[in-house]
Amino acid sequence: MNMLIIILLSLFRVTDVEVAVGADNEQPKVNLYKSLDEVEGLEMGGSYWVKVQVRAPKAGSYVLIGGNSYMRVMKFYDETGQLLDQGNHVFLTLDTSPHTYYIYYPFADEKDRDLFTIELTSQKEFLLAQNSENMFQFGFQAILLFLTFISLVFGVSTRDRVYYYYALYLFSISWFFGYQAGLLGRLFPVFNQIAPMWFWLFAFTITLFYALFTIAFLDMKSRDLKALRIMQVGIGYMCFLFLLSTTCYVFRLDVQHTYWYKIPTISMEFLLIGMALIRIWKFQGPVKKYYLIGVFILVSVSLIGQLSSTIQLVGEVNDYIQAGLLLETFLLSLGLGVRVDQIQKARNESQKAYIDQLKLNENLQLTYTKKLEDKVKERTNSLDKRNKENELLLKEIHHRVKNNLQMITSLINMQQRRVKNKAVESHLISTVNKIKSIALIHEHLYVNDTFSQVNMKDYLSQLVDSLLTTYGLKGKVKATLNFVEFEMDLEHAIPVGLIINELVINSIKYALIESDHAVLDVDAKKDGNQLLLAVRDNGQGFSVDQIAEGLGFTIIRAILQNNSGQLSFDRNNDYFQVKISIRLTE
Repeated sequence: MNMLIIILLSLFRVTDVEVAVGADNEQPKVNLYKSLDEVEGLEMGGSYWVKVQVRAPKAGSYVLIGGNSYMRVMKFYDETGQLLDQGNHVFLTLDTSPHTYYIYYPFADEKDRDLFTIELTSQKEFLLAQNSENMFQFGFQAILLFLTFISLVFGVSTRDRVYYYYALYLFSISWFFGYQAGLLGRLFPVFNQIAPMWFWLFAFTITLFYALFTIAFLDMKSRDLKALRIMQVGIGYMCFLFLLSTTCYVFRLDVQHTYWYKIPTISMEFLLIGMALIRIWKFQGPVKKYYLIGVFILVSVSLIGQLSSTIQLVGEVNDYIQAGLLLETFLLSLGLGVRVDQIQKARNESQKAYIDQLKLNENLQLTYTKKLEDKVKERTNSLDKRNKENELLLKEIHHRVKNNLQMITSLINMQQRRVKNKAVESHLISTVNKIKSIALIHEHLYVNDTFSQVNMKDYLSQLVDSLLTTYGLKGKVKATLNFVEFEMDLEHAIPVGLIINELVINSIKYALIESDHAVLDVDAKKDGNQLLLAVRDNGQGFSVDQIAEGLGFTIIRAILQNNSGQLSFDRNNDYFQVKISIRLTE
């Protein structure tokens, strides 16, 4: 069996690697005189063998390291073909005589195409270095995962997307360096069976989530749309590089570690980052300072990482890159804390301003109430004088009610202009018209110096005219208003105004707006103790379901029920008419 393995070894591509020996007081060094690219016919991700000749400076325990931390599936054989171990290193007991070993690589590590990561070191030195590296890596991962957890907790409690993006950014860093340090391979051995080239693609997720975090952290959507566009271009460019790298990997072409890929990529990144930072520099507030310092650190370690991966020095600078990332995440975490404090201060100031306004309104109300009471008391001396003052006061009340209703109408109109939903907008317009119909009555009462009786002809004429103006139909609709001169008290005038309001609005919606030759007739007359109303248009009318479900007819039915009223419909090919009779009580 061993001879068969030796024969197979001779058939595979073999690169000679000789371990040179220094003086007795020097550590063993590796003399690598062949690069991975020189292995004939080797494709990216392909398997190969390496022959290693080892001579220890003195007898003792040594470790032969065959690859980076994430390369944990190499197989180590002695010169007889006996399998010694599997992983990225093997423990050996050596004397000073030369020894030959063979290492089988299931796939090429494209980050080490120019130098094999093969090293012979003493077991003591190896264990010390490994323990130190493990402590650093576990500490690095613990800090990142803790910050990730805290960010998720804040994200759930505040529903602010910035914390979710930050958590994803931190987790992407943890995932990427967890693989590079071999931690993922230890926890989940299945990762060791996948060629490293596919994991380098996860670096793009770090960039993606950092860009999304930046947009949310600096609130670019509301502060600077140009900066937002630059970030979106950067995200698009990153997605393009991801697709390019993935496509090349499918065809076993390594582009991420080549100069022709790195130089344009780094140049484009600096261009986009520079343009974004110019915009961000103009932002106000302390949050910007934390972000800019963090960006400087991130750009520095990113540049070092990209250059080192191109010139094959990843293992030597990884610790510095990770330390820089920890410092950057620490600054961003402080920035998030400052951001929370700013948001809380803004909320407190808003609440304080609201409370102050309430107090001011209360004081004004007390002031006006006191003045009103004083005026009432002053006018109790004489009956004539009191009656006159009461009339003036009643007129003022009607005026104030009308003004207050107009203020409510203005507030609803402001809300309506912000609403994008057409159905909601329609309901708001309908509500405004109802309020206007009531406000119009109070206007008639104080303008005409009558405080109990409303001139229905003038009132209904103005009401219909206001509705046609509101819907932009004044002058476009042939409107005929047949109103007989009569007066009604306030208690009956308001329901009548609401009925006419609803009937005319329904005619406008279902007949007048869509007609090029719209005709509207409105009749109102008083016959004994009966009030007869009729609204007629040249439309097709409404369906039974619309009548049953509509809010307008619900209001009309409620009014008729309280006033012993009746409702009827008349429809033909030329017009649709609604007739209403209301019993008037003395």
